[in-house]
Amino acid sequence: MRRLPLAFMVGLLTLSACANDPTGDGSSPPDETPVAAKDSPSSSAPSPVADPKADDPNSSCRGAATPPLGNGVHQMTISHDGQERSYRLFVPSSASEAKALPLVLNFHGLSGTADGQANASGLEDLAESDGFVAAHPQGTLNDDGLTFWDFLDTAPVDDVSFISAVIDDIGTAICIDAVRVYAMGHSNGGYLSSRLACDLSERITAVATVAATIHPDDCTPPRSVPLVAFHGTGDNIVPFDGGPSLFLGGQTADQFEPSNPQEQFLDYLFGLSIPTEVEEWADHNGCERTPETQLVDEAVNTSVISYQNCAAPTLLYVIEGGGHGWPTPHDSIDATTTAWAFLAAHQSPTE
Repeated sequence: MRRLPLAFMVGLLTLSACANDPTGDGSSPPDETPVAAKDSPSSSAPSPVADPKADDPNSSCRGAATPPLGNGVHQMTISHDGQERSYRLFVPSSASEAKALPLVLNFHGLSGTADGQANASGLEDLAESDGFVAAHPQGTLNDDGLTFWDFLDTAPVDDVSFISAVIDDIGTAICIDAVRVYAMGHSNGGYLSSRLACDLSERITAVATVAATIHPDDCTPPRSVPLVAFHGTGDNIVPFDGGPSLFLGGQTADQFEPSNPQEQFLDYLFGLSIPTEVEEWADHNGCERTPETQLVDEAVNTSVISYQNCAAPTLLYVIEGGGHGWPTPHDSIDATTTAWAFLAAHQSPTE
């Protein structure tokens, strides 16, 4: 990723809702069609019953509530860095105090909400059918009153630390498998997922990004991190190959004065090529530089770029003509189920 002067990076905090997620709820922009597309010893005394929470070093069950939270949606709040922060938590009906479940964290885009992202992605329905816990954290407000995630470590709020605290908080309420904690997100939330792979790889097993992927210059995780990205070639908010982005009522970056710091920031951020950013992740993951490309579904014109011989799998789903919305089965592949299938195949190393 090209280096960006810090002064320009601060411009992220003042981007309008149109810059990343113009709908504010994680769904598609109004002018775009959504894309998804062990034998007990012999004894006269009764043998003690093993406590699965104590026997499983990978689960958070040792500190989890007994009984755990009931199934369904819970609105949760925690205090972090002097602020009251919140997240939406979904517990599947298969949850129990003795069963460690995977956890998927799903992040909204700029100006979005936890509820909106839950609805747009449909992750909670999948969590119920496949038996995992889904959490949708809520971002904070920037100077323009828009919810956002600080993925470049330029704001007073520390979102990486917040997400770590959310994982801890969930672990006190429900039995979570600590080696199966995943991050996914849309747009600004996709950028945050990328940052978590950099700075929280000791807790985040694998990541999935939708409509925004970045490999920051200061990204040096101590291990390889599995990553899958989804991006439409028709995205005019975060351009697939980099270039002018629609924002602030449909203007493009090149319509602003060259001296405008925000223009320089946008030229940098939206000038990033998504394939190049994924390639940088592939380099970190020890992949061969020449990937294979395979058509996934001719009907929806979606292909997958798959890097080979990696220490951790690295994939990019390319949706021809797809826009900035969350890919759904309506017009393209189902990003939610495809991302979960990828994430669920991985566990964090235990040593």
